[in-house]
Amino acid sequence: AVDFDEEKGVCRVNEALCKACGACVAACFSHAIGLEHFTNEQIVAEMEGALV
Repeated sequence: AVDFDEEKGVCRVNEALCKACGACVAACFSHAIGLEHFTNEQIVAEMEGALV
């Protein structure tokens, strides 16, 4: 659900394909991506729950 904008040299979330899983937030090294309606703590808790 993340597309690369070659003209601007940045990645953008394709909201039409987004499933609000938080994978892009976790993978973004620059911390430039965030999920609306979810805090970072909620996303981390979801990821930790998936790993247990």
